[in-house]
Amino acid sequence: MTDSAPANVIAGIAAAPGIGVGTAFVLRGGGSDRTAEETSAEISLEEAVERAAAHYTDLADRASARDRTDEAEVLGTYAMLVADPELVRAITAAAADQPLPAAVRSAGNEQADMLASLGDEYLAQRAEDVRAVVADLATVTAGGELATPEVPPGSVVVATDLSPADTAQIELDRVRALVVEGGGVTSHTAIVARSLGIPAVVGAEGAVAAIQQLASQDEVVTVIADGGSGQVTVAPSAGQLLEAEQEQARLRTRAEAAAELAGQPVHYDGHRVLVAANIGNSEELANATAARADGIGLYRSEFLFLDAPQAPRVSQQAEAYRAAAVAFTDPVIVRTLDIGGDKFVPWMRLPDEENPYLGVRGLRLCLAHPELFSPQIDALLVAAADGPLQIMLPMVTAVDDVRRAREVIDLRAAELGADVPPVGIMIETPAAALMAPHLARVVDFFSIGTNDLTQYTAAADRGAAALSAYHDPAAPPVLALCDLTIRAARDAGIPAGVCGGAAADPIPAALLVGMGAHELSVPPIQVDAIRMLVDGLDPEILDPLVTEALAAPSAAAVRSLVAHALGDLVA
Repeated sequence: MTDSAPANVIAGIAAAPGIGVGTAFVLRGGGSDRTAEETSAEISLEEAVERAAAHYTDLADRASARDRTDEAEVLGTYAMLVADPELVRAITAAAADQPLPAAVRSAGNEQADMLASLGDEYLAQRAEDVRAVVADLATVTAGGELATPEVPPGSVVVATDLSPADTAQIELDRVRALVVEGGGVTSHTAIVARSLGIPAVVGAEGAVAAIQQLASQDEVVTVIADGGSGQVTVAPSAGQLLEAEQEQARLRTRAEAAAELAGQPVHYDGHRVLVAANIGNSEELANATAARADGIGLYRSEFLFLDAPQAPRVSQQAEAYRAAAVAFTDPVIVRTLDIGGDKFVPWMRLPDEENPYLGVRGLRLCLAHPELFSPQIDALLVAAADGPLQIMLPMVTAVDDVRRAREVIDLRAAELGADVPPVGIMIETPAAALMAPHLARVVDFFSIGTNDLTQYTAAADRGAAALSAYHDPAAPPVLALCDLTIRAARDAGIPAGVCGGAAADPIPAALLVGMGAHELSVPPIQVDAIRMLVDGLDPEILDPLVTEALAAPSAAAVRSLVAHALGDLVA
């Protein structure tokens, strides 16, 4: 947004689409409104641990009651973290020569620093979890209370960071937008905001200080958070407010128009394009059915493993897969266990890897651990008997690996006397895209995972906020690999869909449809919007646009080109 009047506009990272206008509510201390003053009323470490654990358990129960299962699971982890014997021992030792609250901070942050230094994204996130738990525990040992912030209706919540404990305490139906100084597009804040349809901006450095400076002069500070552009406007002018209100009205009109297409098939150039949903648990399955998605384009089965104390039984897995399979007539694509990279399962006790993103993950891990892979295949074969379930193998880099996996599937099917459903692969490495003509001969479908494909192509960690400009699926090299993949699928007579973030990003999504993608799989809340996008695409405009985009010099040039050609359709 632009205006001739002076305004404090902070550039952040677009994390969840939409525009929120409201009164700034700053969560102090970089998280929940903790009572941080240390008093002489210290309590014992044992009692403090009990109080903090009870607090997290209560928050987990609240999150479960609101069907926010992901938060509930993380908060359950917090309750275990705060009572971790190793942490308690370290604090007890540190308390020998300093006050207990200071010992909690020093011992806890030392443990967090150790996790963060290991160079693993998952462990780095666990380090942040430890820091959040330690901050709370220090408050309790000092005699303070873990207060629940009372967020007024119509607020734009602003914080240096938001942990699952923070978002679980906030009545998010009162929140018009979230603004966080840290994080990236895959942070907890971004994921929660997208799933709930709340506009969000992350990486907005300086937002808290800017608001606090104005709040010292005025009681109320208005904020505009544009989750589409990544801009945060503090104390906007009348002109900027009017512009924001007009954009909100435009977005509402688009949403109403998109809702009219709910459940209706959409086509491009005479061919149906499925608009499916990405899910990972029963809550998201319910959202996908409510959105009347065209099936499930990506069922992230690893969440059944990540959230369990041990490998789930075949019957448990089959029940979860069957629930999805019977809910749709269009394909339900279940990705086999995708562990590694940023997904770590403590009970698996895998060896440390210097670079887990380039290590034993996805299909490589499944082939190396038949005790996990074979039972999962059994569960998938059982569930496939009751619905249009399809099996998808992740992180493929070699034809031989796919052949080995298919041998396992065929063997388990023979043992069970079951039919083999369609078996496909994710194309999420440059190697797989370049080998697509060969891979197409040994599978039944492709699904392009643009998040990892972009990361590996650009050599830019998708979780690093500082590299967000490099992690753009509209970049010509990424588009070229997608085009190569879709062409190879077409030549082999198999379908090719897209289940990565690009499928929900209007500009690359439009180009992918123009290339011939038969399916776009997106978060349930975005099904209507992408369905309307596909319905509005014109081959006479889009076909030559694809050629121009593939020849463009940068992602910025691609976005400018498509935005100019398609206008409001991708705005």
